[in-house]
Amino acid sequence: MHKEPIGKTRFSVSRRRTLDLFNNISLTSSKEECSLQELQYQKYVFFNNMLDSLLFMITVLQNSRITYRKQAI
Repeated sequence: MHKEPIGKTRFSVSRRRTLDLFNNISLTSSKEECSLQELQYQKYVFFNNMLDSLLFMITVLQNSRITYRKQAI
């Protein structure tokens, strides 16, 4: 039975969370009562999570490359 790699599942969850945050920023920015400080904080959280996702993807790619090299030898 084929199982999904754990890393792929984690990335999917992280990507979904990132998209939710992006949608939240778009919705909040359309409201006039939202202060600039709140919007800046939400964008900070969004980009911080985006960076976390990118670093995780890099780690997964590096680990898969190491595994591939071991199999090739």
